[in-house]
Amino acid sequence: MKVAMFTDTFLPNKDGVVTSICNHVKGLKKRNIDVVIFAPGEKTKLDEYFGARVYYIKGLEFKKYPGYKIVLPTKFISRINAFLEIEEPDIYHIHSPFSLGIAGMLFSSKFKKPIVGTFHTYLEDYIGYLFNGNESREFYATKKILGMTSWNYFRFIFNKCSFVISPTNEIAKVLRKKGFKNIVVVPSAVDFDYLDKQKKINIRKKHKIPKGYKIILYVGRLGFEKKLNVLLDAFKMLNGKNYLLIVGKGPFEKKYKDYVRKNKIKNVKFVGYVKDEELSSYYRSCDLFVSPSDTETQGLTLVEAMHFGKPVIGANRLGVKEVIADYKNGLKFEPNNSLDLKEKIEKLLNDKKLYKKISKNAKECSKKYSIENSTNKLMKVYKKSKYEKLEIKDIKRKLSKRFKSILNFV
Repeated sequence: MKVAMFTDTFLPNKDGVVTSICNHVKGLKKRNIDVVIFAPGEKTKLDEYFGARVYYIKGLEFKKYPGYKIVLPTKFISRINAFLEIEEPDIYHIHSPFSLGIAGMLFSSKFKKPIVGTFHTYLEDYIGYLFNGNESREFYATKKILGMTSWNYFRFIFNKCSFVISPTNEIAKVLRKKGFKNIVVVPSAVDFDYLDKQKKINIRKKHKIPKGYKIILYVGRLGFEKKLNVLLDAFKMLNGKNYLLIVGKGPFEKKYKDYVRKNKIKNVKFVGYVKDEELSSYYRSCDLFVSPSDTETQGLTLVEAMHFGKPVIGANRLGVKEVIADYKNGLKFEPNNSLDLKEKIEKLLNDKKLYKKISKNAKECSKKYSIENSTNKLMKVYKKSKYEKLEIKDIKRKLSKRFKSILNFV
């Protein structure tokens, strides 16, 4: 079997979608499944990741979300076609409903191959980028209108797939209510072996954190949708000796740093980008991991922290509702409620008995997200997938109409 994956984000970008793809590639290659990846790049070239061939297609910078590129399939249709004729994949897997995801869908029809799609991102919550994070009256009006339009578009794209993969049961419930068909749950995987093999660094010493201070950790993209201001407000209200480490970079980094300065929040360190081989040391060194985002379809960093026996706290919405089991592997707080988050942090840091119990359970809870378990489920989806004839002319006509209706707002 050979699988062709189509994605609108890949290395060197780092996010949940990229991590999910990379870890599934590792799992598939261990089963001798050949994988080819089509992704946007600075220029069109052939690369390699863990034995998978990566065809980077030159894309245009997406100014509203720095670091991401958009490929216009019509400009590179002949090249993509040539690559696919050489590779002859048996199954197509799209990881985005836009750009290269559309190309994957059209070519699966041309070459009469089955196609599956993964719903990674709750895009409705990313509309804030059109307003630079300012939640004005216009923002909420646009979110309502564009939200309805985008869901119609996503449903149209994904319902052309043999199966729609959801990373959690919570997201699957949302998709079913939105009219998506043939949904299966396949969690995004975490490479625990790779994390365990990373070198150990004394994070407390590296960042000069005083002895006796509790370390609260956040790892992720510094974007509008991650709601770091909620965590910063909660941290400011905490009593006792605490230190907040923020690992990652992103388009809202400067705004978050300005927020810290403006509100005079002490003991906050923006670590920036961390090399992969150093990341596990941050998890090992922290006392508590917090993810304030309420847009996660799963939350891979929560799982990574749990693997190291760290209690986790996350917003009680979407995928996080499923990943975190209250009083078992962590605690959930009311989304956007800094006071509630502050109380949950203090609950874990001050209740030693509860902290010990949750720490013990966290690692065990993370095991269900291993590469082996996730890839087993993915293989079952691939084997059940069948080619269903799609009318390319009808698809192109409807795509043009629906895609334009979305772009009119952007």
